[in-house]
Amino acid sequence: MDKLMNPRMKFETFVTGESNREAYAAAEAVAAFPGSTYDPLYIYGGFGMGKTHLLQAAAWRAAEIDPRLKVKYVTAEQVIDDVILAKGDLDIDGFQDKYLGYDMLLIDDVQHLAEQDTAVFVTKFCIREYCLDHKQVIMAGRQPLDEDQEQLFRKMDIRCRAVELLKPEPALRENILRNIAKRIGLEVDEDVEAVIKLISENKDNNVRELEGAFNKVIVLSQIMKTDINVEEAKFLLGI
Repeated sequence: MDKLMNPRMKFETFVTGESNREAYAAAEAVAAFPGSTYDPLYIYGGFGMGKTHLLQAAAWRAAEIDPRLKVKYVTAEQVIDDVILAKGDLDIDGFQDKYLGYDMLLIDDVQHLAEQDTAVFVTKFCIREYCLDHKQVIMAGRQPLDEDQEQLFRKMDIRCRAVELLKPEPALRENILRNIAKRIGLEVDEDVEAVIKLISENKDNNVRELEGAFNKVIVLSQIMKTDINVEEAKFLLGI
């Protein structure tokens, strides 16, 4: 498994709801049958929605099923650097040697691959090769595929499955916070439940912001050696 992979980012720690169920199911499908279900799979959504978590969870599950699986995880920024180097040195073989010796390729933050020449290079010399060899590519980014990207995939006979992570609904936001409490052994009594509802109602932009607010309240209560309560949470979070 790639050394950059986070062992906490697995399906077991991903809380599902209506807003993310489709993306979760697609990631589970490619984990069960890499290179044959959706290849490539593209997971997109706003900042802090859990894209990287699902991206890596699929790889962890696939590796549990087949421990021989070789996985490469890379950000788009690193891909861009390698493309620039390959173009400058006229070394396509070197680029492919670095990227093609794996069973599963994960590319994060692909919104940075917006420059068309770079996108064409990566698609032609990397993504298409994986698809032809029935090896899995999973990508994550913030925007849906645009017309140029879709046309590029069609031109190279690549059938990309795109799934969106939507803004979490109220019930999901609450369940995410309850899951954090469960993970750290925090009893969800009436006061904690009230704080969970307060935060879920006021921090609804993305999962990262939501978790950050709850963790901030938890840490302060531990430092001050006080119980979690709504009034302190309101003061701390400026609500």
